[in-house]
Amino acid sequence: MDIQSSDPVSAGQSALVPSDSIALGITASISVLHDEILLEVFDCVRRANEKAWLRRYLWLRLAHVCRRWQCIVFASPSRLRLQLYCTYGTDVYSLLEHWPSLPISIDYPKWPDGKEDDIWDSLKHEDRVQEVNISMEAWAMVDHVEMIEVAMPVLEDLAYECEEEEVTLPDTFLGGYAPRLRTLHLGGFVIPAQLPFFLSATGLVCLRLFGRPHLGLLPEQLLAYLDVMPQLETLIISNIIDSESPNPAPRRVMSSPSERVMLLKLTTFGFSGSDRYLDALLSQLDAPQLTNLTITILHTTYTSSYKTPHLPSFIRRAANLKPDMASVCYSEVSMTVGVRALHQDVAMWLQVGPLSLEPEVGWQVAEAKQISDDMSYILASVETLTLHTTPTEAADVADPAIWRSLLACCRSVKLIVVPSTLSAPLANALTPETDEQVMDVLPALRELQVLCHGKDDRRGSIRLDAFGPFSAARRKADREVLIHYTMTLSDN
Repeated sequence: MDIQSSDPVSAGQSALVPSDSIALGITASISVLHDEILLEVFDCVRRANEKAWLRRYLWLRLAHVCRRWQCIVFASPSRLRLQLYCTYGTDVYSLLEHWPSLPISIDYPKWPDGKEDDIWDSLKHEDRVQEVNISMEAWAMVDHVEMIEVAMPVLEDLAYECEEEEVTLPDTFLGGYAPRLRTLHLGGFVIPAQLPFFLSATGLVCLRLFGRPHLGLLPEQLLAYLDVMPQLETLIISNIIDSESPNPAPRRVMSSPSERVMLLKLTTFGFSGSDRYLDALLSQLDAPQLTNLTITILHTTYTSSYKTPHLPSFIRRAANLKPDMASVCYSEVSMTVGVRALHQDVAMWLQVGPLSLEPEVGWQVAEAKQISDDMSYILASVETLTLHTTPTEAADVADPAIWRSLLACCRSVKLIVVPSTLSAPLANALTPETDEQVMDVLPALRELQVLCHGKDDRRGSIRLDAFGPFSAARRKADREVLIHYTMTLSDN
């Protein structure tokens, strides 16, 4: 296919003439570069501009330069990831009928009212569909279920989101066959316990599941699917509140430690949902190479602390989670602990937040104790700790027991950064009742930095004396802590 531009550049005459070469009379023709070198240059352009390469057809601009470049581009469709991009405003029918039979990328992150025929037209070329990102309305998914029941043998990336309502995926989803699939995002779907499609996706690298409010899978059913995905590197499970499932038990039900699911390549794991569902997963899951862990536990009430007895052992088995910095954010409705390594791609976040908008008094104390127990292994290596609070009005009534529980396992912390709004409760938590207890909390502490808001002079002046007893006790024990105050633009 000839795709010459209106002013093509001749491959033999195109010259690269550096300004410092003009005076020397030196010119270099681009035609001296071998095809393999040009192909490598084109591929570098692709890797540096992945989105523009596809969405703005940068590869087509290269093909327009000259016939030689056109031949190089179209001779390497796999290497250069050539695709026909179908999205809003695209004349899909003309694109797919008159262009070369290149792989297809379908991108409709919002349902195109009145233009849904473009989606169906593109999906009809199932043997060429390589990437799919579609957010469908429930009625469209139900009315056109046959479009998602067809096998797509070259499909590599799939993101299906069902808007507003939950829809159960048919057992025949994608014809039960997706051998080349590498990334998968499913949102708002109930997943059957027996889904052949999952069993064929053994090369999956990234899996994201979003429930509304459940997946339809019991934890052991989800584990059975994960067990056939040894290449998985990223696993994100979101908004899983209801752990009940109408699905029958899967063919394989795990009950003993010998049947533990081992994801040797998993480096990123994210979860938000109920503590019961999370703990059931962690009881049979191992990810020894994990470097990024994000957990958000959502309560339905404030009546009791969350319970994840298998979380500490799961963290201990992830040998790469070795952070040296941590932060704690306290508010009326949630508590977040985050840890990270300064010079490595290592991070963990644990957030606990009841769904109720009317918190009960003292709920944070129980949560703080549970967080401390769960993260004691990781927090033991932290050397820098930052405390936050939001909103500031809640800080003055914060129970010092919250901070005693959280700080009890921070045996290596040398520096604490704290907003002035937390000075009083933190000082109460750090001040020992007897001389023998002076080193019980934060024994390695050497420096404490208090961040003061410029507009909070009256209340801040009270907090300036808050750490006096603590400072005196440490000085008496010959383990003086340097305390200094810094003016900031905000309380956090």
